[in-house]
Amino acid sequence: AKFTNNGLEIDGLSDIRQRLIDKANLRFSPLLAGQTLSTDDSGVIGRFLSILSEELSLHEEVLQSVVSSIDINQASGLALDKLVELGGLYRLPASPATTNLMLYGNIGTTVSSGASARSTKTGDIFYTDDPVTFNTNNAVGVEVELTVNGSVQEYTINYSVNSKFSQNAPITVFSLTTDDKNSLAKRISQTVNSQTSDLIATVTTEDNVIIKSENNVDQSVWSVTGSLNIIRSYHLVAATSATSGTVAQDANTITSINSGSVIGWLGVTNPFSSDASLPVETDEQLRYRFRLNKGYDQYGNYAAMYASLVSVIGVQFINIQQNITSVSNGSRTNQGISIVVLGGNGQEIAN
Repeated sequence: AKFTNNGLEIDGLSDIRQRLIDKANLRFSPLLAGQTLSTDDSGVIGRFLSILSEELSLHEEVLQSVVSSIDINQASGLALDKLVELGGLYRLPASPATTNLMLYGNIGTTVSSGASARSTKTGDIFYTDDPVTFNTNNAVGVEVELTVNGSVQEYTINYSVNSKFSQNAPITVFSLTTDDKNSLAKRISQTVNSQTSDLIATVTTEDNVIIKSENNVDQSVWSVTGSLNIIRSYHLVAATSATSGTVAQDANTITSINSGSVIGWLGVTNPFSSDASLPVETDEQLRYRFRLNKGYDQYGNYAAMYASLVSVIGVQFINIQQNITSVSNGSRTNQGISIVVLGGNGQEIAN
């Protein structure tokens, strides 16, 4: 083996054996009296050279492994771990999956963080990251109970989406003297569905009206007037899988409450599909992250933020959008950024 301008060069088994044969012929030639030295496997010397060349070949291969272990582009496993640790990076371990759960329950009920729900399809269990109190603030939807008294009466539903600056117009319905609870509930539901595309309303078997954000995301402040009463609400909460071996989840399959009985917590689902948990970071992924951290100018905001976020355990996707102009552009303020991150712990991402 030798180092050249092209790096380490090692001999193969056949080259090593031939070199030994040449040396044997040179050393034994004075003793052969013109005869030819037998170096094939039929003779003792040939067999000895075969054994020796195999051992020398293994030594050459070990040397190649040693050299590769100190090259960031060739090292693997533990050797790669030690190299990137010199740059302050560590291989990301397997991480659990994350999803959003929609909890449903009676107004005033609190579900503590760490409450669990189970997928009826895969059996995977997810734990809520934060507590949820069912109320009319920050609710994705509400269930409204109504009363009919046989007279003409005004019923009003007000909602204000937290992420929108504009105020939504109240939804107003008048009852008829001939209305019963079912007919009035249907009229309220039809009015909601016809007046706005942001909401979707349905009538329950108890003739209550469920009104929810159409996209299952928008959180609103809700209020009602007339003979209406908000009795239940829907709230989104982030949740983390119990293990790092969780498979992908289809939407509306995490529907079983798995915690001990919480009086007033009535239902759960996952309105969106979610990805599987992440395995241990591969060698190639670790090399890529090392290049991000060491190859970019860390004084550049975009590169520095991307390199930091991709190092958070559980992060699967990052999208950073910049607005370097002096004019606001949609969700991005002037001279500002908006960042979308899928997976990972929210507090670690914020830090």
